[in-house]
Amino acid sequence: MAQNYIRFGYLDSKFAPTLNVGYEKPDKFTYYINHPPLLPILVSLSFRIFGVHEWSARLVPILFSIGNLFIVFILIRRLWGKEVALLASFFFTLIPMDAYFGRMVCHEAPTTMFFSLLCLYFYLLYIEKEKKWHLAGIVISFTLGTLTGWPVYYISLLITLHYLIFFYPKRKKIILPLILFSISITLFVIYIGYICFLGTIQNLIDAFMRRISFQDEGSSSFFTFYQFIKYENSIVIWRYFTPTLCVLSLIWIMNFSMRIKIISQKESFIILLLLFGLIHILLFPNGAWVHDYWSFYLTPFIILSATLGLKIIQEKIKKYIFIIPLFGIIFICFTSQSISQIKALHQYNNSTGYTLGIQLKQMSNKKDKIITSFFPFLPRVGPAFFLYLDRDVYP
Repeated sequence: MAQNYIRFGYLDSKFAPTLNVGYEKPDKFTYYINHPPLLPILVSLSFRIFGVHEWSARLVPILFSIGNLFIVFILIRRLWGKEVALLASFFFTLIPMDAYFGRMVCHEAPTTMFFSLLCLYFYLLYIEKEKKWHLAGIVISFTLGTLTGWPVYYISLLITLHYLIFFYPKRKKIILPLILFSISITLFVIYIGYICFLGTIQNLIDAFMRRISFQDEGSSSFFTFYQFIKYENSIVIWRYFTPTLCVLSLIWIMNFSMRIKIISQKESFIILLLLFGLIHILLFPNGAWVHDYWSFYLTPFIILSATLGLKIIQEKIKKYIFIIPLFGIIFICFTSQSISQIKALHQYNNSTGYTLGIQLKQMSNKKDKIITSFFPFLPRVGPAFFLYLDRDVYP
């Protein structure tokens, strides 16, 4: 999609991502509208600067991942201090979810997370000082986020509810909720109008209906809600966030549940992060069932609650003669689990599409038309095959 921006131009493609392959401009573009277009546009800019390479494509999400790490640090430091922020940042850097998927060119990973966290950080500044530029920061980061991925709308809703519950009763100022509500509706309507202009609104409706279902991708079988929760918990969360962080997070959750009647302002932000991570996977079970990385949005909650769980252990033990060995064991377990899982993820290599694509590209010319039976296998093999073949392909 990013390469097509360079090949066919931004204006000719109407700034929409296109799935067409080959060098010749098609009579009709096949648009990909399941996600807003900012990410492929940014990748195309990277291609223009550094050339079309895998590393130049991955450079964009990697930069956003670094940005996520920075925002996580300054956000947590502002609420819990430098010690907690440093420890949480350490966890963020090494967890398999971020270390592996943080470099993936995908709307659902670092880019949308970045703008969501940035929006949340400006919100924190706003409730502390109520400066106009803080409000402008919320609007700008939210707007850019809506051009990247749908989950940023959740952060708008959660910030609005958070403000109305914890701050409006005292301040009696409604400007922030009004701005977020109005801009959310406006931007959503504009994007839907843009999709209608492209003539692909039915594709978006079909994608939405498929994602909210409990049907397995590419088959007629269905999974139950229990199977879905079991899979997300036992396979996705424990695998990508490590058992060590999950246990530490559970310690904080148990401690919090025993005093849930008293929720501090700082703790309300943890709940906000938890809801932000859960909404997307619960609202679209089909997508979360197929794509493990949809749990990426749970990362800020997991690392923060795990860090606070570690502090709870520290407060309970108190004696350094026991704390140091215990912390050493915890860090050894976490790092070994992370490294082991990251290695396992990197060993997975579906090279069939890549190999066939490269071979056929070497055997053909730019203007040749390729007839293939790969279309039925597009979800698993096709993308790599079409990318590296880079020819006009017909079923």
